[in-house]
Amino acid sequence: MTIHELLGSNGLETQTLLNKIAASNPRKGIVSSPEAKDILAQFRTFRQLKEHFDADIVDAYILSMTQTSVDMLALLYLAKNEGLVHVAHKKVKKADIGIVPLFETIQALQNCHEMMDELFAIPIYRSYLKARGDVQEIMLGYSDSSKDGGYLAANWHLYLAQQNLCETAEKYGVKIKFFHGKGGTIDRGGGESHRAILGQPFSAIGGRIKMTEQGEVVSQKYATPMVAKRNMEQLITAVVWTNLVMNREIKKNPKLAGWEKLVAQLSQDSFTFYRQLVFHTPGFLDFYNQATPINILKITKIGSRPAARGATQGFDQLRAIPWVFSWVQSRYIISAWYGVGHAFKKYMDENPQGLDHLRQMYKQWPFFTSIIHNLQASLAKTDLYIAELYSSIVSNEDLRKRIHEPIEREHQLAVESVLLISGEKELLDYHKVLQESIKLRNPYVDPLNYIQVRFLQEKNQLSDTAGHEVKRTKIDEILLLTVNGIASGMKSTG
Repeated sequence: MTIHELLGSNGLETQTLLNKIAASNPRKGIVSSPEAKDILAQFRTFRQLKEHFDADIVDAYILSMTQTSVDMLALLYLAKNEGLVHVAHKKVKKADIGIVPLFETIQALQNCHEMMDELFAIPIYRSYLKARGDVQEIMLGYSDSSKDGGYLAANWHLYLAQQNLCETAEKYGVKIKFFHGKGGTIDRGGGESHRAILGQPFSAIGGRIKMTEQGEVVSQKYATPMVAKRNMEQLITAVVWTNLVMNREIKKNPKLAGWEKLVAQLSQDSFTFYRQLVFHTPGFLDFYNQATPINILKITKIGSRPAARGATQGFDQLRAIPWVFSWVQSRYIISAWYGVGHAFKKYMDENPQGLDHLRQMYKQWPFFTSIIHNLQASLAKTDLYIAELYSSIVSNEDLRKRIHEPIEREHQLAVESVLLISGEKELLDYHKVLQESIKLRNPYVDPLNYIQVRFLQEKNQLSDTAGHEVKRTKIDEILLLTVNGIASGMKSTG
C-alpha cells in the first residue's frame, strides 16, 4: 500500500523499484492512508533515534510474511527514501539498518531460497549486503509454519529452508545469520534449545545465531543468575559443538540422505493428514471457536498482538500465537502433535523394516531425536479427558463428534508410535524430572479447566439482550483469571 501511494500502480514492479533505489536523491512522496503514514513514520523515527541517541539502537527491520523479492526491494526503497540507506553511483555505500525477511508459512519456507537467490543476483542488493558486512540476516517463523502444516511438517521445512538458504548464500559469498522466532510451546519452536541447535546443523552456521525467548520462558531460564548462566552455557556449547564437530559427523554419515528422504515422506503424510482436519473438515472453525477460549483471549491483556489480523473470522486472519495458546488452554495442543501418529503408522505398515528405520534415526540422528523428545512432551501435556469437557460446549453434537473423535484416535496412535520408536514404556521416561513435573502440576490445573468450561458454557447461554452486561462482565473477569492460571500451570504459553 505504501509503495503504491508513493510510486503509483507500477511501483511494485522489480525494475521500477530498482530504478528508484539506484537514483542518488531520495524522493519524498506524499501518502494519505493511516497505514502508509505509519510505515514512513517508523523509518523516520528509527533515523532520529540513531542520530540523537545511538547508531546501533535499531539494528534491523523485520518484514513479516515475506513472499517475494519485490517485498524486500520495496523495504529497501523505503529505507533509502528515509535516509537509512545511502546510495551513490547506483551502489549502496552505507546501510544503517538491516532488511530482514521473515519466512513463516510452509510455502514461504519451501520457496525462500529461490527468492533469496533472485535478490543476491541483483547488483544493487549485493552492494547493500556488502555495506552490511556481507551478512544477510533471515528470520524463521515457527508459530505460523506449525499452524499451517502441523508440527512435523513445520520442523522438516525449517530444516530444509536453513540448508537451502546456506547453500544459496555460499554460492554468492554471503554469510547467513538465522534469527529463530521461537516461542515457549513446542509447536512454536520451544523445548530444549541446545538440543534443537544440535539437531539443526545449519541453525547457527558460522556461529551466527539469534533467537527470541518469550513469555514465561524468560523467567524460567533467566530469572536467577545461576540458571541463566547454565542456559547460556548450554546454548554456547551447542553452537560451538555443531559448527566444529556435529556438522562434519552428520555429513559423513552415509545414511543421512536416506533419513532425509524418509522424513520428507513422513512430513508430507503428516501435513496432508493435519490439513484434512484443520482446513478441509466442514465446521472446524466453528468447533474451534466454541471448544477453546479463543474469544476470551481476544480481550486478555497478556498478549503482544491481537488474536486476529483483521475483523474477519477466517482461518488465514487468525494469528498463530493465540491459535497455539487456545489449544493449550483446552488441553488439546493439536498443533504440537496431530498427524505424526498417522504418518508413523503408515510408514511402519507399508515397510517391514519401518520400525527399525525409525528407531535407528531416533538413536543416531540428533534432528529426529529432538523431534521425538518434543513430541513426548507435547503428548504428555495433552489431556483428552479435559479436552472432551471443552468439546461438550459445542452446540452441534454431530460436529462435536466429527472433530473430537478423530483427535482422540490420532492422539492414541501418536502415543503408541512414539513409544515404539523410543523404546520407552511411558512418555518422558528419558526425562524423569519433566515427567514428574507434569504429573505433579496437572491435578492443580484441572480445577481451573473445570471452572473455565463452566463459565464458557454460562457465557454462551446469555442472550445479547440488554440487562446481561453486568453478568457478562463478571463472567469475563472469572474467565480471564482461569486463562492466567492455566497458562501458569501448563508452563507452555510464551
